[in-house]
Amino acid sequence: MSECMKDTGADNCPCTRNCPRHGNCAACVANQRFTTMADVTGLACGDQIPCPKTDPTMPDATFLGWFCRGKPYDFNSTVGFDTTLTAGWAPKSIDYKLPTGTTVIGETAFEGTPLKSVEIPASCEWVYPNAFKDCTTLRQVLILSADTKFTPTAFDGCNDVYIFAPDGSLASYLCTQENGFVFVETFR
Repeated sequence: MSECMKDTGADNCPCTRNCPRHGNCAACVANQRFTTMADVTGLACGDQIPCPKTDPTMPDATFLGWFCRGKPYDFNSTVGFDTTLTAGWAPKSIDYKLPTGTTVIGETAFEGTPLKSVEIPASCEWVYPNAFKDCTTLRQVLILSADTKFTPTAFDGCNDVYIFAPDGSLASYLCTQENGFVFVETFR
């Protein structure tokens, strides 16, 4: 990592589990952020942020690049203020993609189904109670719209699921310490 960037993962860790691997746990890895610290590192207005020499990695996910405010970051641009870069991720593979045009996933629609990963289309407005209840093998959910709404019990009985969704997604509220879900910002 460049000396002009500060890894804010440990300071602003989204990990709510107080894990002993703070900074290296799933939540920390999934939400890597780097912030330029112009006043600390000597970067001046008009300087460029050096591109990190290595890309971060996360199991079963593809690194999409570095993003700033939801857009791909251009390392040829210059800094005019402190800038936060966020690692963009997407699941490596999806077992089941709901059809485009799906607007609702009904109660118990996939209850107990042995899915590993599922993609919820941008057209989906609601995921109802117990829609994915007891899908114990479910590990990744890709949600294509930040506006898709969920009932708190949509994924009851599921544990340790990565929720890939756009920044500002209502899906981030599904990720709690109790269920071990990890919210991962995705950019497309």
